[in-house]
Amino acid sequence: IVLFFTDHGDMMGGHRFRRKGTMPYEELYNIPCIMKLPENFERKRKVIEDVIISTDLPGALLELAGIEPSSQFAGSDVYKALQREAPTGDERAFFEHYGAWWGIHPFYGVRTATMKYVRYYGKEDFEELYDLEKDPHELKNVIGYPSYKEQYKKLSSEADSWWKNTGGKNLEY
Repeated sequence: IVLFFTDHGDMMGGHRFRRKGTMPYEELYNIPCIMKLPENFERKRKVIEDVIISTDLPGALLELAGIEPSSQFAGSDVYKALQREAPTGDERAFFEHYGAWWGIHPFYGVRTATMKYVRYYGKEDFEELYDLEKDPHELKNVIGYPSYKEQYKKLSSEADSWWKNTGGKNLEY
């Protein structure tokens, strides 16, 4: 098994930013990942377009090596994605950020195959919602659009629950 993947991406001018940073946009979060699998491994497809997270890779590598992962790595979405003929469409990737070398910039959110929701908190108290099918470059924040009311309610609730249940850091820490 050979695995190649990168750290977060670079904005390269996207959203008027030119460097690496801690922004919740696809330029930083959607990174390449290439795996050379064992000859005898039967997979359903060669390209995985599912929403997955890099922290699933250790569990996938263990499973591919025939080693039963411990509970902290069990249920790798990467390994499951290799076994499916197509994405299920209900995948979720949750994310959060608190601070960087240049200061506090807290946010958390959730990304699905078609939507992304972000909640900034603290001094920057606002939300973003993007329809990734219609707006893959995340240029039109659709928060407040009546046609996205249901997606907003669902994704904001999921992100809030995930953040609270996983002990998301707040400004009091």
